[in-house]
Amino acid sequence: MMITILYFVYILIAVYIGIIILIEVFNQKNWKNQLSLILILIPLILRIFQIK
Repeated sequence: MMITILYFVYILIAVYIGIIILIEVFNQKNWKNQLSLILILIPLILRIFQIK
């Protein structure tokens, strides 16, 4: 039971950080910065959808 709750919190944190990074991708003007943020976003998306 406790592990399930902690995993749910882990997913929520990943979603929160992913949303912040996604907002930053659209706010950046430089394509190199956008690319680096997208590369950071990819593992978070995989974790949110539980793809390992």
